[in-house]
Amino acid sequence: MRALALFISGFFHPLFLPTYMAALAFWMKPQEAFYYNSSVQIYILLQVFVVSTVLPMAALLLLIWWNKVSDIMVGARSERSLPYLINAFCLAALYFNFRQLGLADFITGSVLGALISVMVAYVVNIKWKISAHGIGMGGAVGMLMALSHEFTRPWMLPLAIVLVLAGLVGSSRLYLNAHTPAQIYAGYGVGLLSLYICLSI
Repeated sequence: MRALALFISGFFHPLFLPTYMAALAFWMKPQEAFYYNSSVQIYILLQVFVVSTVLPMAALLLLIWWNKVSDIMVGARSERSLPYLINAFCLAALYFNFRQLGLADFITGSVLGALISVMVAYVVNIKWKISAHGIGMGGAVGMLMALSHEFTRPWMLPLAIVLVLAGLVGSSRLYLNAHTPAQIYAGYGVGLLSLYICLSI
């Protein structure tokens, strides 16, 4: 059971969630996506993957190598501030780049929501540990809820699947004693509200 919980925690690591969410958004086809052909969509996804996943993960591995962080999940609250700042810097760079390129609101809004949620996590982390996994999964739910009226595919089933996955991820973190229920629920709330608000205004 522990191996399964570790696998779920690793597969849905918060650094992977922006890429998953971007791919899901394009697959669900919001109306703006019709303006981008497949090659442009792949280009956008590659930017999201490199800037929001590869670069922060590389920095995290370097921090582990330098003994600044103990593990890839960054379990200790005292070790989370620098990874949060690095992630926020990468997301900010991605957001401003996408704004300059004039990409659709559902793309820039998603990145902005992710950036805001990371900054909230950074501030909260000063005094209290919040679940980054919860933030990521809550953000996925918030994105689907906010964009539901734009999807050309049925969205209730994907939303139900993401809700189940969010529960599995939260349960895995609890099973591994990585968080308390309050930290998980707070993460869900921060992620959901950040993405929902940024994609709804």
